[in-house]
Amino acid sequence: MSVHQLKDGRWIVQHEKGKDPERPTANKKYFGRGQVAERAARDFDTLLHQKRRGGNASSSPRFMDLANEYLASKRLSMTPVSWKLAAERMRRVILPVVGIMLAHELTPQKIDWYANGRVQDGVKRTSIHREISDIRAILRWSVRRHLISHNPMDGYEMPKRDDARISPPTQAEFNAILAKASPHLQRAMLISYHTGLRPGREELLSLRWEAVDIIGKILMVISAQKGGMPRRMVPLNSIIVERLGRWRDEDESGGNASGYIVHYRSRQVDHLKTA
Repeated sequence: MSVHQLKDGRWIVQHEKGKDPERPTANKKYFGRGQVAERAARDFDTLLHQKRRGGNASSSPRFMDLANEYLASKRLSMTPVSWKLAAERMRRVILPVVGIMLAHELTPQKIDWYANGRVQDGVKRTSIHREISDIRAILRWSVRRHLISHNPMDGYEMPKRDDARISPPTQAEFNAILAKASPHLQRAMLISYHTGLRPGREELLSLRWEAVDIIGKILMVISAQKGGMPRRMVPLNSIIVERLGRWRDEDESGGNASGYIVHYRSRQVDHLKTA
């Protein structure tokens, strides 16, 4: 049993057949590249030698090393916002508790210990569920990358979530948000508030001036609902009619060539996340 590095940078462990439970007929186990992969290969080799001597494994990659490798690999496949949130959860919440633990120590019992500690800290179960999902994703990824031989969380029953129903803002809260919003966000908020349009690209953000009948107080909407009516007519109350009339005058005098009601510097708005 020995550790080697291939020409392509991957680390492998050569061993006797039957030593790897995942591949009983194989005599090699492949790991990834880099320091974490080398450490995992050497830990696996140490494990095999200890088993031959009748001992137990005492080391494996630290979870923080696996987490850092995982985040580095996911930077281009996740959206920037999702990656930033995951990295922040890892840095501020998860790694301070389990980062120095060895990967094989993250058993269901240890995850229960982590979850119970978070409950005692007053953290909502939905947040705990998300954090444990992060830990599980890293361990599964590490198995696929051959950084660890197995997932110690296998068989773990995820805790229930306690997603709360979010109440809509009060009139005072809505007005407070509206007062601080940028012009294009004000338009989006008021149209959605008074018409019930879905606030995405399919309905609200694709709305053009030709769909508005200010005299008849009617809005023609291309529906985003699959299998439903392709378009529908939405009645307009006097408040949003007055606003639409004002905005149309602004766009005509300002030279909005895009034709979109919700626009940013005469360009269509794709989403409202940044605003």
